[in-house]
Amino acid sequence: MPRIRTLNSRKPPDGWDLIEPALDELERTMREAVNDPHDGKRRVEMMWPIAKIHWQRTRYIYELYYKKKQISKELYEYCLQEKYADAKLISKWKKPGYEYLCSLEAIDKSSSNFGSVSKCRVPLSSREPGPQMPTVKTGCISCASSEASRFGGPIWWDSPRPNDLVAWAKAGCPTDDKPAKRKEKSKAAKEEDEAEAEDAAIEARLKQLRGAVGGDE
Repeated sequence: MPRIRTLNSRKPPDGWDLIEPALDELERTMREAVNDPHDGKRRVEMMWPIAKIHWQRTRYIYELYYKKKQISKELYEYCLQEKYADAKLISKWKKPGYEYLCSLEAIDKSSSNFGSVSKCRVPLSSREPGPQMPTVKTGCISCASSEASRFGGPIWWDSPRPNDLVAWAKAGCPTDDKPAKRKEKSKAAKEEDEAEAEDAAIEARLKQLRGAVGGDE
């Protein structure tokens, strides 16, 4: 949670006034999630909105600095120091395969009964067909980069999503504005295609030669 600002708090760097409204709105949403009566919800579900808003707030700062280049390093570091963004989560996003990680809890093997990461880290294309339930820790269904990249973030328990997620993932994760991804061929498949193309070219050349010889005769 962000630190409570007082008259003695450090003065924010230039540019703060541009991002303060968005951060205030996220903070208001966070307070509502914390104070929600949670009637009829399981204990674990009470934490899902909090985990999601924490991700959104951290991602907002991360993208402003690393993707859009719209805030200074000084302001970025101020946001980290004042707990508006999770520095440890951002450090994971910089690593291949973790670009959309939903939470550090998802990769904390010590909190798992089987010493493994959360199921949301397993790509949907590698899962068994059927309903895909959110992970108990965060409410995330999938934050594997191959699928989360299509939505710009994790597939949460309340995210609009295809009915059959496994089939969708195996079809290349198509969306309304993004066609299905083309699967990269293996080296062996590429070599086979090249060999077939070479054979076809040789056959075409032989036909030309046969035709030329027949014409001379």
